[in-house]
Amino acid sequence: MKTKFAYLLMLGVAVLGISLLAGNALAQQPPPPHGPPSPEERLKRLTADLGLSEAQVAKLKPVFANIAEKMKALHDDTATPQEQKREKGREIMREADPAINAELTSDQKTKFEELRKKHKADGPPPGGPSGPNGGERKGPPSGGGKPTQ
Repeated sequence: MKTKFAYLLMLGVAVLGISLLAGNALAQQPPPPHGPPSPEERLKRLTADLGLSEAQVAKLKPVFANIAEKMKALHDDTATPQEQKREKGREIMREADPAINAELTSDQKTKFEELRKKHKADGPPPGGPSGPNGGERKGPPSGGGKPTQ
């Protein structure tokens, strides 16, 4: 009886120890990235999607770094209303188009436009910075009452 109890006690301690170690290992994993992709991530994705050469990547790297810098400044601007920020973000991307297109082949330009159209059709991710439904509130307010439309 004593041996059985000691065995169960050791088994319990071992299971507890393993679960604590596993929990600790999971807690040390970095959180998933939030926000827009970095210039390096964008270039990596475009390289995979468009088959960019090393020379193209080298020329496009500063373009995407500039975009990221401007977008960060826009994001950090707390005085500008969200809708104006959204339009300014679109403008930043439009301004970068000539520099991006200058480095692409005609086939790559076609694929790039297709990717943009697909991205535009997919829309922003739900629950993004402006919230689900693009910041529009549909349904009753949190305090109850009539839905807003």
